[in-house]
Amino acid sequence: MHPTLQLGQWTLSSYTLLYGLALLAAGAVSFARLYRGGMDAAAAGWTVLFTIWAGFAGAMGLFALIGTLLNWIGSGVWAWQRSNGYGPGLACGVGMALLCLRRYRVPLGYGMDRIIVGIPLGQAIGRVGCLMAGCCAGQISDSWWALTLPDRNGAWLSRYPARIMAGVANLAIFGTLLLVDRWSQRQRRAGRRGLFDGGILWAYLGLYALKRFCTDFVRADAQHAWGSLSVMQYAMAGVFVVAAAALVVGQKRQTNTPLAARPLQD
Repeated sequence: MHPTLQLGQWTLSSYTLLYGLALLAAGAVSFARLYRGGMDAAAAGWTVLFTIWAGFAGAMGLFALIGTLLNWIGSGVWAWQRSNGYGPGLACGVGMALLCLRRYRVPLGYGMDRIIVGIPLGQAIGRVGCLMAGCCAGQISDSWWALTLPDRNGAWLSRYPARIMAGVANLAIFGTLLLVDRWSQRQRRAGRRGLFDGGILWAYLGLYALKRFCTDFVRADAQHAWGSLSVMQYAMAGVFVVAAAALVVGQKRQTNTPLAARPLQD
């Protein structure tokens, strides 16, 4: 599409631009939800900022380090692998968020429910960057719903629109989490059972795993393991099962932060 944007004498990668916008959008939603949920503005700002930094470091640094180590084990050659991955970024971001919430004495499940909703919105914007840069392309296909799209090498061919599918799915996840959270809050105000604290986080993980499992069927870079499924699909199946189990168990135990205990401030 447009891997680089020319701004006068400056050349800017469209992927980098959209990546930055994705972080800003996700951070803004998370900050607003923490602040409206009763957290001090400064504490909410630092929590979001440190979470973004940790997520970025995990996505860019940890994933590249893992790839470098695997390449070194397999070939005996130490060569830094420049790559990024969402999984390590999410893990590092969630870990940092939990540390910050504990530091500011915010109940962990409640705080993570405030933060996580912004993530799929950022992912949706990031997929636009993938589309413009040509990465994460779909498999070549002559199906009626295939589109003429490029890969990272600039080869325009009829492909499954994997990036568009992922972006739309991420927007659907974002809307679903907002609706579920709004329903849960209404239930609690009425004195009924809503979703337990931490349920939004587990719902996101389950929906993300389902989305990634489905889109890997049409991604050209899917690394197949056993049978017709990819390594990522096996991993996502495990994540989905764990998330579903956590939702069932958590809802039965139903441990919520009482509304009367909010707002939460340091």
